[in-house]
Amino acid sequence: MTTSAEEKAEAGRRAFRRGANEQARAAFSESLALAGSLGDRAAEAAALNGLARVALRDADYLELRKFADEAKAIAEELGDLPALSSAIHMLAAAARMEGDVDEARRRYDESIALREQLGDEVHVAGELHNLGVLERHEGRLSEADELARDALERARANASAYLIPYGLLDFGALAALRGDGLRAARLLAAAESALQETNAVFDPDEQPEFDDAVARTRALLGDDAFTVAWQEGHALTLDAALDEALAR
Repeated sequence: MTTSAEEKAEAGRRAFRRGANEQARAAFSESLALAGSLGDRAAEAAALNGLARVALRDADYLELRKFADEAKAIAEELGDLPALSSAIHMLAAAARMEGDVDEARRRYDESIALREQLGDEVHVAGELHNLGVLERHEGRLSEADELARDALERARANASAYLIPYGLLDFGALAALRGDGLRAARLLAAAESALQETNAVFDPDEQPEFDDAVARTRALLGDDAFTVAWQEGHALTLDAALDEALAR
C-alpha cells in the first residue's frame, strides 16, 4: 500500500504534538518529496508548514521563515486560505520568539482575518490566545484576560482538546502575575493534566510560558503549599477546571 503525502504529513503532525521532533522532520520531509514528485502543490504547502513547526522547536527561526515563506507563496498561488493562515501563523511565532511584538501582532491579526473568512472558530480561538500572550508580556493584564477568556470560551464550545490546555495555561499564568499562587498552581496543573490526556506536549513557543508561570507560582507559595495545590489541580475534572478558569 502506497503512503500518500497527506498521510505522511499527518504522521508528522502527530509526532510533532508528542514532541518527537526528529520523527516529525522525517515524516514532513518525506511528505514534501512525495508531493513534489506528484506535483501536488497543496500537499507541498502542508509539508512546508510542518517543517516550519519543526524548525520552531529547534529555535531555528531563519529556517522557520524559509519554510513558512515557501508555504505562503504556494498558498497564495493556489488561493488556499487554511495553508496561507498556517504559514502566516508560523511567521508570527518566529516574530514572537524573536521579540518582535509588532510583527507578531500584525501576523496574528492577518491569520484571524483569514480564519474568520473560513468560519473557523477553533483557529480564531488559537490566534486570540496568542494575542493574549503578547498582551500579558506587555503587562496589559486586563486586555490579556479578555483575549484569553474569548479564546477559552470558543475552545470549550468547540470541545477543542488541543486548545483547552493553552487556555488553562493562560489563566494560570495571569493568576501567577497577579500574585494568586493557589489559583495559579491549580490551573497550571489542570493545564498539564489536560495536555497529558491528549498524549501531547506544549508547543515550543508555549513551553517557556508554562515553565515561567510554574517557577513564579512555586516562588509565591513555597514548595510544600505548591505541591498541595498542584495535586489539587491535577485532581480537577476538566469541566471543573474550565469553570474555575472562567469564573469572574
